[in-house]
Amino acid sequence: MRQPGRIPRLQRRVRPAPRPLSAEPAPGHDLIAALAALVDDKSVTPVIDSTYPLQQTTTARGSLEAGGRFGKRIVQAAQ
Repeated sequence: MRQPGRIPRLQRRVRPAPRPLSAEPAPGHDLIAALAALVDDKSVTPVIDSTYPLQQTTTARGSLEAGGRFGKRIVQAAQ
């Protein structure tokens, strides 16, 4: 419990050790490259469930949290 008038001591954050640099691509690089090629060719398109104006962000979030639907919810910042 904190005592009145006493400044709490800050915890030191421990940083993880840096990962070694590698010239080799990350695992799954080939899969990501193949998916990127499909998107570029327009062979794959996203499924959009619904679109909301920025003013209805709360409604969009509620729809997302309710689940039970398939597809992306889009919030438009400007028209």
